[in-house]
Amino acid sequence: MDEVDVKIVELLRQDGKKTLRELKEALGISEPAIQKRINKLVKEGVIKRYTIEIDEKKVGYGVSSFLGIDIEPEALVDVQAKVKEFSEIKELYLTTGDHSLMAYVECKDQNEFSELISKKLTPINGVRKIYPSIILERVK
Repeated sequence: MDEVDVKIVELLRQDGKKTLRELKEALGISEPAIQKRINKLVKEGVIKRYTIEIDEKKVGYGVSSFLGIDIEPEALVDVQAKVKEFSEIKELYLTTGDHSLMAYVECKDQNEFSELISKKLTPINGVRKIYPSIILERVK
């Protein structure tokens, strides 16, 4: 990746709907050249997918949270496989530090959130403890 590729990625990260014309104006190179570079970035796996950012509350998710999940080391693979299947878990990360897994969760309300923790996650064999942190406001 050269400096132009990095700039393309940065611009698309800020706004994935930027047109080739807008990218051309920002970068000073032709639209076909930009399209060729984008195609290469996709083929190489640099750009993995195109997505949108939503307002969770406007689409019915009243509770957003990060969950730190502590797991028995020997159960990590099995727990990870089970946890990633729950529809409330939008993102799941294997991490170092305080918790084995970190999950980003969106639930319709407190009841759904409580059920996720008490009835779905806690009973999984190998889950030691769950540390919820409810998101009050997205700052950036």
